[in-house]
Amino acid sequence: MKKIILGLIGVILILSLVGCGESEEKKLPAIPQTAIDTAMQEMKKNSEVSDGYIKINGNEIVFAITVKNASISEDKAKGLADSFIRLLGSQMSINNKDMASPTKDNLGGLYDYYGIHVGIGASADNIMYQGTKVVGVDKLTW
Repeated sequence: MKKIILGLIGVILILSLVGCGESEEKKLPAIPQTAIDTAMQEMKKNSEVSDGYIKINGNEIVFAITVKNASISEDKAKGLADSFIRLLGSQMSINNKDMASPTKDNLGGLYDYYGIHVGIGASADNIMYQGTKVVGVDKLTW
């Protein structure tokens, strides 16, 4: 059931943000399934997260986070999203020594190639926060 909910969140994010990206000429680095699995496992260790989902869709990465508490604060939800995004960026820098790791001011070299769509909610019917980052921009827009 959780996977269905997370899948629906991902589809909603994709459909709501179609056409929001830039065309990118760089060759996209392959993202190994092990990097995705490790990032999701680490995210699920957070006591406020009930499930997580990552979907690679062309040159965009969709992140969906299901939280246990629908009254999570905006700052806390955005912090969870930032952590989830950086987890995948860190995994990619481990797998690809030429890719920059996330830093305080940068989400990591992976996002020089891929745009981001992220959604945080208590369920597919209760998406509380959504963010987007296009290639060439350093920060998420909420």
